[in-house]
Amino acid sequence: MNKFKRAFLLITLAIGLIADNAAEAADVHKTESNSGATGSSCTPYHLGDTGPDGGKVFYIDVSNCHGLEAKTNDASSGQTMTWAKAITTSASYNTTPITIALSCSTTNAQLTPNCWHLPSESELNYLCEQKAVVGSFANLDYWSSSELDANNAWGQDFDDGTQDLDSDCTQDADSKSSAELVRAVRAF
Repeated sequence: MNKFKRAFLLITLAIGLIADNAAEAADVHKTESNSGATGSSCTPYHLGDTGPDGGKVFYIDVSNCHGLEAKTNDASSGQTMTWAKAITTSASYNTTPITIALSCSTTNAQLTPNCWHLPSESELNYLCEQKAVVGSFANLDYWSSSELDANNAWGQDFDDGTQDLDSDCTQDADSKSSAELVRAVRAF
């Protein structure tokens, strides 16, 4: 991996971590906890646990009470789709009691982290790093919601058989008209 690409990925991950911590500092998650009561102590989550909305937990913050969960299967029965379709398909999972209470819809899912949504570039990278914990991934590319420009968005290669320098979990920009897989995520 060239130095520029490695630096870009590290900066992107750092920005994602800063955003995650800022959201917690603003108490974005106060509407729910895994104990069911706002402000009370919680039972800690562990990687691989079932999350509050039925997904698999693949990222946990320092409190062990909040993190990210992913759907246990790819959207549309593993069918690839364009980027625009991926955005709306991910948001279509917002029909559970939790997401209805959070007023999630197909129009605000990308703006509300507690709604099911297409993962950001950094969320997708965390997901790829924990793909064995979540399971059921194809050795293909998955979409992120992060755009490079008007015509391209970031995707990530989940192929564990790659023999190049990047080996595993390679991110690259793909044409939005390309067909890739989708795995929805949400914060809790």
